[in-house]
Amino acid sequence: MREQGTGGREQTVLGAGRSAHGAALIIGCGRRHRCDDQIGLLVAEHVVASAPPNTTTLSSEAPGPDLLAELTGMELLIVIDAAQAAPSLPLGAWRRFSLDAVDPALLHSVGPLSPSPLSERTPMLRRTRMSDATAHAAPHALGVADALELGETLGLLPPDVWVYAVAGVNFGYGDELSDGLKAVIDQVADAIGRDLARWQRARSVSHA
Repeated sequence: MREQGTGGREQTVLGAGRSAHGAALIIGCGRRHRCDDQIGLLVAEHVVASAPPNTTTLSSEAPGPDLLAELTGMELLIVIDAAQAAPSLPLGAWRRFSLDAVDPALLHSVGPLSPSPLSERTPMLRRTRMSDATAHAAPHALGVADALELGETLGLLPPDVWVYAVAGVNFGYGDELSDGLKAVIDQVADAIGRDLARWQRARSVSHA
């Protein structure tokens, strides 16, 4: 179901369902017709087929505000986004990291929320921090890094937050993905499905 997201851009509700325990939000981020920047949207469209019950899955071109709007009652947030390819994460590579347990190989780009702002250390997440003037003029442009930082500050983030970053190189206009990137979509979607199923089983046991 396609809707207008919080920021006015298109948001697609791919699947929804939540109950008392183990509710998870999956949000695929990106921009249509922007080559590799579509990867988060495409992975979300694939992951919904294998997502377990009690999962809400969105694809959004305005992921910052949409993310914050959907967090109520969630115990897990999964963000899927494009990353700028780098020596530690070459084209087509992907990694899952949490905000408080980052792979040391990514520490030059990604780190926990303190002491410096999250977005200052996450250039791999392509939605960069805005100036105060830009944010005031265009609140719909709130980016992923900004939303995670704001959510943490306001106590809105769920106990578990995972970010799946997929490395791309071409973020210009167009519909084609870089060579080899299309094959990664199913890999990441399958990994998210497996990780989420394990997480929900563990939550079910802990609440039994």
